[in-house]
Amino acid sequence: MKDPRDRYLNQDGMEKLPTLNDIKNQERLDIIASELVSSKSKRQIVKEYSEKWQCAPTTIQAIIRDTIAWMASTSKTTADEYRVLNTERLDSLLDEADRVGDKIKILDLINKTNNVYETKVQIGNKEDEVIKLDIGV
Repeated sequence: MKDPRDRYLNQDGMEKLPTLNDIKNQERLDIIASELVSSKSKRQIVKEYSEKWQCAPTTIQAIIRDTIAWMASTSKTTADEYRVLNTERLDSLLDEADRVGDKIKILDLINKTNNVYETKVQIGNKEDEVIKLDIGV
């Protein structure tokens, strides 16, 4: 139940945090979409919202999947924009990483995301023939 100021209220009329049942589907998608765009990881979102909305982590995972599908269907985001977004997310993970091994893995992912590596493939005996593969990462 909501009051005129759009706050969620319990049965006694006291303000409370909204549960999953209080929030309409489109509002859920909007909330999760804003979290995804703000560079939160899926794991962070699942942990935070399963506690906040008092529901199972699998429910939040399903909402995340629905949100990503909804965002893809309504967005005109290009591959370059996704690349920039993913690089920003990886940069924030790099700042949070404690171990050197983790930092190296993240740097490798950043390089792969931004096509820093060039893949050369040798077919047969023709050493001068190079095929470049664009895997869209």
